[in-house]
Amino acid sequence: MVHDRVVVHFRDNGPGIDKIYHDKIFDRFFRVPVKGDIHDVKGSGLGLNYVKSIITRLNGTITVKSEPGKGSDFMISLPAAT
Repeated sequence: MVHDRVVVHFRDNGPGIDKIYHDKIFDRFFRVPVKGDIHDVKGSGLGLNYVKSIITRLNGTITVKSEPGKGSDFMISLPAAT
């Protein structure tokens, strides 16, 4: 816990996300483009949008640090219960 907030930090070992897409990955239906427009991973582009929507409703924030080839690092910050 950081002062009056609870912070959850997690990291993956995926392909990483180019910085130009960091703001867009939370948009509904957005999927990071791949070469040839063929996605090896199934999905609708809704997961991170749902996560951000729930976190925002709880007065929290979610951020990402990522770069291609190095995975992604997410941080969720929520108000602590008093």
